Amino acid sequence: MKVAILWHMHQPSYWEADLGKYRYPWAFLHAARHYHMMGLLAKETPEAAMTLNITPVLMEQLDDYSKPSFKDQLLDVVRKPADSLDSEELRRLLDHVFKLNVPTMISPFPRYKELKNLLDGTNPKKVREEEILDLQVWYLLTWTGPHLRRIPEIAELFRKGKQFTEADKETVFTVMHQAVREVVPLYRELGTRGRVEISTTPYFHPILPLLIDCEVARESKPGVHLDEVSFRFPQDARWHVEEAIRSYESHFGRPPTGMWPAEGSVSSSALELLASCGVKWAATDEAVLSRSLGRFPLSEEEKHRPYSFGERGLQIYFRDRELSDRIGFVYSSWDSERAAEDVLGRLLGIRERLGRKEGAACVSIILDGENPWEYYPDSGMGFLTKLYRGLVSTPGLEAVRMGDFEAFDKRTERLPTVVPGSWIDANFDTWIGAHEKNRAW
Repeated sequence: MKVAILWHMHQPSYWEADLGKYRYPWAFLHAARHYHMMGLLAKETPEAAMTLNITPVLMEQLDDYSKPSFKDQLLDVVRKPADSLDSEELRRLLDHVFKLNVPTMISPFPRYKELKNLLDGTNPKKVREEEILDLQVWYLLTWTGPHLRRIPEIAELFRKGKQFTEADKETVFTVMHQAVREVVPLYRELGTRGRVEISTTPYFHPILPLLIDCEVARESKPGVHLDEVSFRFPQDARWHVEEAIRSYESHFGRPPTGMWPAEGSVSSSALELLASCGVKWAATDEAVLSRSLGRFPLSEEEKHRPYSFGERGLQIYFRDRELSDRIGFVYSSWDSERAAEDVLGRLLGIRERLGRKEGAACVSIILDGENPWEYYPDSGMGFLTKLYRGLVSTPGLEAVRMGDFEAFDKRTERLPTVVPGSWIDANFDTWIGAHEKNRAW
C-alpha cells in the first residue's frame, strides 16, 4: 500500500514597506529551526519518498534573508549590542522573546526559564545588561534546529548557558543565517537527485475558489450569509497560479508538477484553472471528498486513493484527517518511538482492511511542515527519523511522492464533480460569511 506524505511550508510576507524592513522574522526563524531540519532529514533517509511543499512568498522571503544585509525589526534588536538598546527596543525585545511554547522552547533551559520568571512583564528600566544579553542569545539558541545544535560552537553555548558575550551572539546568528541560506538550495538538490518532490502553492497563498467567485461559498454551505457580496476576480486567481509557476521555475529551473492549494481550498473552477496552467496534481481534505461523493463515512477504498478530475485528468489526493491530525496535535506528547509505531500500525491496519484492494490504494498524510515541531521535545526529529525508517523497512508499505503517477495510471478513478471546500470543515467559513469578512470582500 502506498503512503504519500506532504509537508506544507508557508509564512505570509511580513515585509513592511513603510519601515523598509521585515516586521517579524518568522520565515528566518522557522527556516533555521524547521525547514532546514526537514530537508536534512529527507536527505538522510533517501529511500523515504515524500513531497515538500514550499510557497513562493516563503521562498522569496528566504531569498531576502539570505542576503548579508537584510533588515528585520526584531532581529535588528536581538543582534544589537545589549548595552546600546533604548527603552523602546528593550520593550520590543521583552514583548517577543517569551511568546514561545514554554514547555519545549524555554523550560528545558534553566537560564532562559529563570529570565522568563524574572523579566516577563517587568519594567524595562529594571533589566540589567547581562540579563539582556543572555536573553538575546537564548532567543536565538532556542530557534536552532537539532542539526545546528550538533555544531561544536553551538553545543558549547548550550553547555555554557549564561554570561554570554556579544561574540557568542554573533556565533549563533552566523550559524542560523547559513542554515537559512541553505534551505532553498537543499530543497533544489533533493528535488533533482532524491526521492523528494518539491511542490508549491498559488503565489500569495490565496483562497483560490473565493477569488474566482465568492458564490462558491453557497455551494459549500447553502445557508451561508453573504450579505451583498458579489466578488469575482478570476484573472487575479490565474495570476497567482502563473506567478507561482514563474517563481518556482526561477528557484528550481523547471515548472512544478503539483500544487497544494492554500488551506486545501478547492472548487471545480479552481481545479480546472490549475490544470489549464499545466499543474498535474492537487490535494485537499477527505471531508471534501465525502461531500463530493455524497457519502459519510467513506469506505477505506473510497478515501485512500487518488482521483482523476476534469478533461485534463488532474490527479487529486485527499488527506487522511485522523493520521494527519495525530501527527499535528497528538504525538508531540508521546515517546517518539511509540508515536512512529502507532502511525505504522494504523497504516498496516488500513492495508489489512483493504485486503486485495490495497494495491491501488494510497494513504495521503498532509499537514504543516513547521508548526507541529515547536511542540515536540526535539523538534520532531526523533519521531520523523523513526517514521521515515519505518516506512522504508515495513513490508507492505511504500512511500511515494504525489507526482509518482506511474504508480496510479490505469487505476485512477474519475471524480465527476467536486463540492467546493477547504481542509477546515470542508467550507470557507474562516474567510467569508461573517459580516466583517463580507465587508472585506
